[in-house]
Amino acid sequence: SSVCCLQEFWHANAETKALYENRMAAAGYQTFVTPRTGGRPDGLLTCVRSADFDVVEHRNLDFNDCGDRVASLLHLRSVGATAYDVLVVNTHLLFPHNANSTLIRLRECFKILEYLHEYQELAASTVGQAGGRARRLPVVMCGDFNGSIRGACSRFLQSQGFVSALEERRACECDVISSGWVSHMNHHGEAVGVDHVWLLNPSKQKADTDGTRVVAPPSWKAAIYAMIQCKMLEKGLISNEDAFKFFDFNEDLGVTRDEFEVAVEMLGLTGESTPGLLSEEIQTLYDDCDKDGNGEVDFSEFIKKLDVESMEQAYRAVCDSQNIEEGPWDVVGDLMAASASPVVCAGFTIDEDDEVFVTEPVFGKKRDLVVSSARLPDAML
Repeated sequence: SSVCCLQEFWHANAETKALYENRMAAAGYQTFVTPRTGGRPDGLLTCVRSADFDVVEHRNLDFNDCGDRVASLLHLRSVGATAYDVLVVNTHLLFPHNANSTLIRLRECFKILEYLHEYQELAASTVGQAGGRARRLPVVMCGDFNGSIRGACSRFLQSQGFVSALEERRACECDVISSGWVSHMNHHGEAVGVDHVWLLNPSKQKADTDGTRVVAPPSWKAAIYAMIQCKMLEKGLISNEDAFKFFDFNEDLGVTRDEFEVAVEMLGLTGESTPGLLSEEIQTLYDDCDKDGNGEVDFSEFIKKLDVESMEQAYRAVCDSQNIEEGPWDVVGDLMAASASPVVCAGFTIDEDDEVFVTEPVFGKKRDLVVSSARLPDAML
């Protein structure tokens, strides 16, 4: 293989780490280790064969969440006369410990797409400043997603233009892949199909569809706002005034940083057996709400991000049309996905607070990739 992506790589064991790195180096590969956060002993190992690809850049993406999960991003350029670039993401999402794990895994997907957007936007700016013309890059994202092809994360990625390599080949009956394919045995002894290779081609990356609409980039913060709104609706807070009062404990018409965090905790979004928001994530949300930076979120700032009256209609609509295979949080998950990235936008778009109208293609020539083959290990068939 030109690129190998491993999860649960035991980097904390010096002997194991040296064994992999030395053997892969001897076989002509560069190796990149991405440790999990929180002092966890495992992480990701991504290996690139030097004869096939140059590594333009490697970046680690820390989700900074309750699962201490991470992703690795590599910008690769093929070796040869007709060089092309591709972005490769290696990741391992949270294991489904409980119903809230779906929301945490969705949040991890949102963060990956947001990071991809930021990276491509920076790359485009660099190319433009050098007098060149930027183009969209194909994205190959692989790893253990801890969810089936019919789960919430897979549904969201498909809505954003990603295609599953295994499902693509299974559908055309080109390779011997059954409809109930299995990719590994989890630590509960269950045979599961949760390891995926996803492809997002340049032609599926749309910053704008008709040249007139403003499109916001992927945003994990927008997804969490949707989750907070849903929890307020479940508490019967259906007016913006009541929702604001829930956060404004002392009723002084301004929500402080401490009030904001306590209210989020009261909604059941922190701690064990919850969606597991960390204090750092909550503080990032508060800074995003407090647009003027005066240390208080007033009513107009609050409803810009947490407008429960507009969310209620969407919440009821999704309640009437659930159709994914994961527990009682399906409604919230669908709304999170819709809020995080309502259109295909892993390419260059705009900042959510900017007002930019795209009137011509931002990218140059599209270079789509084709899934020509997909295989599972014989031991897993």
